[in-house]
Amino acid sequence: MELGLVIPELEECYQKGTFYKTIEILQKAEIHKIEAHASFLLNKTHQKLFQLNQDLEKRNITISSIHAPFGEDKDLSIPSSIIRKRTINQHIAVMKQMDIIKTRVLTIHPGGRIKKDTDISSREKLFKKSLEILLKNAEHLNIKLAVENMLPMRPGYRVETLKQLLDEFPSPFLGICFDTGHANVGKGVLETFNVIKKKMFDCHVHDNDGTKDMHLQPPYGKINWAEFFTAVENIDFKRPLMIESLPWQGRELSWMFKEVRMLKDNQILEKDSPKKHFLRCRKCNHFIYNVESEPICYCNFCIQTAQV
Repeated sequence: MELGLVIPELEECYQKGTFYKTIEILQKAEIHKIEAHASFLLNKTHQKLFQLNQDLEKRNITISSIHAPFGEDKDLSIPSSIIRKRTINQHIAVMKQMDIIKTRVLTIHPGGRIKKDTDISSREKLFKKSLEILLKNAEHLNIKLAVENMLPMRPGYRVETLKQLLDEFPSPFLGICFDTGHANVGKGVLETFNVIKKKMFDCHVHDNDGTKDMHLQPPYGKINWAEFFTAVENIDFKRPLMIESLPWQGRELSWMFKEVRMLKDNQILEKDSPKKHFLRCRKCNHFIYNVESEPICYCNFCIQTAQV
């Protein structure tokens, strides 16, 4: 299982002139797969976009997926036909730009937060209408649409309903972006994963305490990561798991990836007394891992970095 990174601010880096500095940081952290926001693709000529993508690929970095526009004025299930049509057209424009750089997975939101739970069903019907149009374009452009499981009070948060909706479209170009944080606030990570795992095209990885969307670095919330990584291994998922969080306590990106890789490889140290828990360093406040029979935490990383 390869790890990648969601970078929503890639276009901001480009506008500020820090695009290539960001690439250097990714290289240092040994990050080879990224998910960019659609804003990075829009308003660029084909030639410019192709050039920027080549610069990434020369450094062994691939834009593995794109996150579609979202928000109150970019909602695929909003009752306003004007806003909905504009949003559909934005998604289509993004897919056409994706085709230039040969990125084949677009993650989309069914819709934003609504006030009444009783309105969710009608909003999901509107999303279905939007999806019909998007899917025709996606199939034509050879792009897979990954519909994200959502937080409560949003279209797509009831996983059984979401699966049923997708089942109405028997297309190999339609699947799921499984979001661990959203699932943990809702039905539960494994409970949600087991319903939609066969349709998974993309995966967003982040943590929380189960009460709200916090986008914490794993494992600094309450998700059982050992269970999750085992479940993903069992379906032989070939695409990268995209970390969608900032480093814990504002640490270096390279340490966050090293830490999540060690977590994925089940190297985190545990203690059974007085109850089962992970060991944590009192100095740096990070968890402690066992690497080649040696304990390692952020303190070790700082020493190693200083010696380079």
